[in-house]
Amino acid sequence: SYVYLNYGRVIGNTISTGSGYAIQFNTDASTNNPNDTNLIIGNKIYYSYSASNTNYAPIYLNSSSQFFMVMNNFIASGTNFYSAGIYAANWKNSSAGHNIITNNTLSHSGGTGTWYYALYCSGGTGGIIDIENNIVNGGDYNIYISGSTTLGVHYNLYNGSYLSGFTNDGTNTALTNFAADNDGKITNLSCNCINGGNPDSAYADINLTRNDCGAYGGSFTLDNFFPNTSNDWARVFYVAAPRRILVNGTLNVRADGYDK
Repeated sequence: SYVYLNYGRVIGNTISTGSGYAIQFNTDASTNNPNDTNLIIGNKIYYSYSASNTNYAPIYLNSSSQFFMVMNNFIASGTNFYSAGIYAANWKNSSAGHNIITNNTLSHSGGTGTWYYALYCSGGTGGIIDIENNIVNGGDYNIYISGSTTLGVHYNLYNGSYLSGFTNDGTNTALTNFAADNDGKITNLSCNCINGGNPDSAYADINLTRNDCGAYGGSFTLDNFFPNTSNDWARVFYVAAPRRILVNGTLNVRADGYDK
């Protein structure tokens, strides 16, 4: 009922589970892929486990061997859940790259769900973690950081005032007029998540407007991965490309896909 890896990619899945973890990355004991990045991108996670142990989480990151990139995931908790939505228990301590949690939507569906921590980073030391453009709709502590690490926490929207472990630079603000369907798609266009993300063009939406916070913003919008129907024959599911290119620079693009 969950995805368990030491290194690799989890992209464009629907995962529903009522126990343990939905996605878990642990440290790779070998020396494979040094300074590589584990990808968790464009997934819909429906989580219904009730527990008081903070070791349980829909996304559990416990790897010191590779960086992590967690982007454009929709995470819904449908029952009372007193743990974490995204829980980083360990991370890569290196200046060669960044650990990234960007443009995710963490929300409780069904009206009864909550997290004690919505976004929880505790246990690792050193390294760099960037946390940007996320929607956090639930949690006693919306964003909780513990440990010695370099942080970039910007343009996150949350439904309370419970931030801990970092100094808010003023870009992390309360979520207003939030309404979404069961897949996290915004249904109230007056929500401040629309055009509420980082104004840097590197984060722009695919229509080249300012980033929309949450899973449907940025170039990895969840719309890229769904719907996936029987009529989708050849399909590109992941494209790696620079977000910004200098004049006369080289554009390198890698696309991964399959042909049904």
